[in-house]
Amino acid sequence: MLSIRSAIIQSRRLASGGHGPSGPRLTVHALKAMIPSATGYGAAAAALGLYFTDWKLVLQYLPFYNGKFEEK
Repeated sequence: MLSIRSAIIQSRRLASGGHGPSGPRLTVHALKAMIPSATGYGAAAAALGLYFTDWKLVLQYLPFYNGKFEEK
């Protein structure tokens, strides 16, 4: 008879396709494939942060948006 702990481990292993409790491990190849997406999401998050914080130090050099900071 299986103990409760080994039964839980075995059921997790079967439910995940035999890769362990949390699925297959990420490989270097898989992480390299994520670099373009991570870069895009990071750039979009940075642009959104600049928009919401209205950071004049950086946004004064952005075309079409810098008219807001012109001193008259």
